[in-house]
Amino acid sequence: MADQRRRCESFDLCGGCGWQDVPYPEQLDRKHRSVRDSVKQAGEDPEVVQPVLEAPARWRYRNKMEFTFSPDGDLGFHQRGRYDQHVRVDGCLLASRQMEQVLREVQRWSDSWNLCGFHKRQHHGLLRHLMMRESSVTGRLMVVLYTHRGEEPSNWEVVLDDFVRRMRDSQANVASVMWGCNPRVGDVAAAPEEQVQLLFGSDHLQDKLAGYSYRIYRDTFFQVNHDQAESLVDTVVGLSGVEPDSTVMDLYSGIGALSLPLADAAYRGMVVGVEINRTSTESAEENASRNGIRNAKFVAGNARLVIPKLRGDCGSFDLVVLDPPRSGAGGKVMRKIGRTQSPVVVYVSCNPETFARDINELLPFRYRLERVVPLDMFPHTEHVELVALLKHKASG
Repeated sequence: MADQRRRCESFDLCGGCGWQDVPYPEQLDRKHRSVRDSVKQAGEDPEVVQPVLEAPARWRYRNKMEFTFSPDGDLGFHQRGRYDQHVRVDGCLLASRQMEQVLREVQRWSDSWNLCGFHKRQHHGLLRHLMMRESSVTGRLMVVLYTHRGEEPSNWEVVLDDFVRRMRDSQANVASVMWGCNPRVGDVAAAPEEQVQLLFGSDHLQDKLAGYSYRIYRDTFFQVNHDQAESLVDTVVGLSGVEPDSTVMDLYSGIGALSLPLADAAYRGMVVGVEINRTSTESAEENASRNGIRNAKFVAGNARLVIPKLRGDCGSFDLVVLDPPRSGAGGKVMRKIGRTQSPVVVYVSCNPETFARDINELLPFRYRLERVVPLDMFPHTEHVELVALLKHKASG
């Protein structure tokens, strides 16, 4: 039964936490059923799905937030199901208190200069997005303002100086302020590297995950729920059965959040991370060096093309780990994983449907699904993370 005690006054319109009116035990039950349904759809036994790991914090758990501007310059979120309609908000229960302070100060800045936002249908206007990241270690914030290219007023330098002053003088612990120009019409909080200026502070935050230090840049992929991300890392390492002499292929390795703890466990072996984003690969190498990890190397490239080359260069792998984007790895990549005949595959997914499609590609290669551990990474939303263990039948 739905709980009508809604904590957010924007709940009826906002497209964010759509399950806020659902009691938490029922949220977990729904997510558990969605993972079981996907496993069954893949032709596997749904009984391998374990109970969902509850989130330690159900509110204010996000370390990254993205807000959008309306054509009138109001900050908020998209309306539910409407990319071109907007809900102005003064805060968000998924964000930290200091993120809310910055949100309100940026709104005051926009109002004071009478700035317009980007019109998502007509493709004109200045202000597009406000992105914030927060370090779980230092509590410091990175603030990035995204605007539309060529729409700046004649006094923009003065206006931007005021933006920086307000961020520095705010009650929030702001460590970094950036401004990026997005020339594209697509509604994403992003900008080409050459169109981003560091206005104040550092270009990165320092953070930790599972005891390892990481540099987090504005476009770094890092799990937005830090506490549950710790559980995710522990689950991956635990399910993998990695041993001191193991050789590991970590696909979609990002900045090394899984590669580093796997390399520590396989301290006499080797971990090879594969990531298509060269900046993330460089960050992973830096992170490995900073954490004293010497048995991990990282390759920048498309997994579909790199896997056969690694098999030729390194031979067999005891373990393949993959954490693809929401769209999944795809049939070509999964079939190449199947041909490695690696005894163990650990698949991390944020989308049970694409996960089911992908593991279905492994079944002809004599893999069986042994265990699935769902994690509630995003309370009050329909989204669920999962870690799955697959073993090759020849490995027993």
